[in-house]
Amino acid sequence: HTRYWRDWSSDVCSSDLFILSYDADAAIDGFGAQALRILGIFSIASSLHFKYRHIPILAVPREEMSKDFVSDEEYANLLSLYNSILDFPSSEKINENVSVIHKNAIWTRELLKLLFHSLLSKKQFELRISKPQGILDSFPQIYRFSRKRIQSNLVKHLPKHSPFRKYVAIHIRAEHHGPNKIRKHLSPNYYRRVLEYHEVSKILSEGGGLIVHTDFYPSDFRDPDKSYRVQMFHEFFQEIEQMSDSVHIKHYAPIEETLHDLIWSDVLIMSRSSLSYFAGIASSGTVIYPSCHGHAKIPRWVLGPKNVQDALFSDEGFFPIE
Repeated sequence: HTRYWRDWSSDVCSSDLFILSYDADAAIDGFGAQALRILGIFSIASSLHFKYRHIPILAVPREEMSKDFVSDEEYANLLSLYNSILDFPSSEKINENVSVIHKNAIWTRELLKLLFHSLLSKKQFELRISKPQGILDSFPQIYRFSRKRIQSNLVKHLPKHSPFRKYVAIHIRAEHHGPNKIRKHLSPNYYRRVLEYHEVSKILSEGGGLIVHTDFYPSDFRDPDKSYRVQMFHEFFQEIEQMSDSVHIKHYAPIEETLHDLIWSDVLIMSRSSLSYFAGIASSGTVIYPSCHGHAKIPRWVLGPKNVQDALFSDEGFFPIE
């Protein structure tokens, strides 16, 4: 019996019976969400010594790539760049005729059940996952298994270039949703509090840069019928522009430019978005994480301020971070 158990243990470690991959056909989503899923699936496979089959992103909404028209050729080139950044190596000796199980979302207990079934049946199968966050939000430290690889890809395909010796990057989402898709986003009051953090204020007081990426359009602020929340951000942007000449506010920049500025910053102030979360994993600087983010905090990140009144907004109004 001991010999038999050792054989099973060997199967688990060698992962010959279990392959993880990304279900790119499940739904077209934004780059940040898909990048985080691929990163997560590779991390799970690496941490548990499972085999991994790399499946690239098949599509990203064109309007997310640029505010301007994107031709088919430009679209293909940008998608190729995104997939180069997310290029993780597939495991060797993967059977191409393996049975495939599709899972939209998966949690740890379900993954263990499927693994146990694979071991009992001695049949190899591929688990193609769309959303692995059920596992990763329970064990966010797993992301460390992919961090070196993604940093290496970024150095190669999105190398650092900045007019500042040191700079702080802020990601601000506007994201106007329909009445049935209300989501709370961080308000100017939250960002004002984060700008008071010692490391942030030190960089800015010593002449460092402040780069703000937002999906607010400049035309949003010129609209005479603009909402109260748009007015609040307009005032906030005017406020920080007066701080120094080293403040750059970039409205709806291309994904690759946004990703570059977030990842290579000395301090990254995250929004409640998947793109921010992905950038935070890849960043070597200080990452300030909002406690109300939808995904779990990674241990090395700094927790953002709590007890901020009117720190969150949605179409329903403003809310505090408790």
